[in-house]
Amino acid sequence: LRKRHCLFMRKKILIITPFYHGIGGAETYCQGLVKEAKKNFDIEVLILDDSFKNWQGTDFKAAFGMAYILWCKGWAICDVDIIHAQGLIAAFVGILLKRRLRARKLLVTILALYDFKNKPRWFKWFCQWVLNHADKIFVEGETGREDLLNCGVKENKLITFMHWVDLDRFKPSGEKHKGITVLFAGRPIHIKGKHIIEAVEKRLFHIKDVRFIYVENVPYEDLPNYYQMADICVVPSLYSEGISRVVLEAAASGCAVITSNKALYQNS
Repeated sequence: LRKRHCLFMRKKILIITPFYHGIGGAETYCQGLVKEAKKNFDIEVLILDDSFKNWQGTDFKAAFGMAYILWCKGWAICDVDIIHAQGLIAAFVGILLKRRLRARKLLVTILALYDFKNKPRWFKWFCQWVLNHADKIFVEGETGREDLLNCGVKENKLITFMHWVDLDRFKPSGEKHKGITVLFAGRPIHIKGKHIIEAVEKRLFHIKDVRFIYVENVPYEDLPNYYQMADICVVPSLYSEGISRVVLEAAASGCAVITSNKALYQNS
C-alpha cells in the first residue's frame, strides 16, 4: 500500500531562481514555467528578495554572496524529487542542496550567453564543473548550445528549446491607426540600446506621422497592448542575446521587427 501511495503522489520540484519578481525575459520565463508546472507538480520556488538587482551582470564576489543566501534559505526546505535551477548561480546552489534535499535529479536552464570562447580559463573551469554536475541542461537554441560546448559541458547533457508565446494574448489587434508607431520594450540600461532609438527620434523630429513609444518596467500583462498599438518594434541590443522574447511576442502581435546584428544573429 505504501508503494502504491508513492506512485500516485505528485512529485515535488524545487525551482531555484535568484530573480523572479520583476520585468525581464528570464523573470517572465520562470513565472510561466512555475504556472504551467503547478498543474502537474507540487512546486516550491527559492528566490532572493526584491532588493537584489541583476540588470547588468553580477561580479564573482556578489554571486557567491547571493549563492550563500539561497543556500541558507534552501537548507530549511523538506525533501524534493527534482531541483530545477535557473542560471549558473542557482545551479551552484542546486549542487550543494541536492544531497541535503535527497533530490533524484538536478536540472538547469541557461538563458544567458556567456561567450565562453573569450572568458578566462578559471571562469570556464568553474562553469564547466558546475554544469557537468547537472543531469540535464536546457539552453536556448543552437547558439546557446554551442556556447556551452565551448565551455566544456558534455554534449549529452544539453537539450535545446525555444520560448513559447501565448498566441491568445499576443496577436494583431486588427485596428487601423494613423501614422507609424515605433516601439522600444526593454530595461532602461545602456546595453539594451534605447539611446540609439532616441538618437533616431531626434533626427526624425520633423516627421509628424512618426511617433516613438518607450516601454520600461511595465507589468507583463500590459505588454500585448503596447505591441498592438505599434507598427515597428526595434531591438537594438549591444550584446549577444539569447532568443529574445520581445522579438517573438512583437512578431506574433503583428509588428515589423528591426534588430541589431547582435540580436539578429542570435535569433536567426
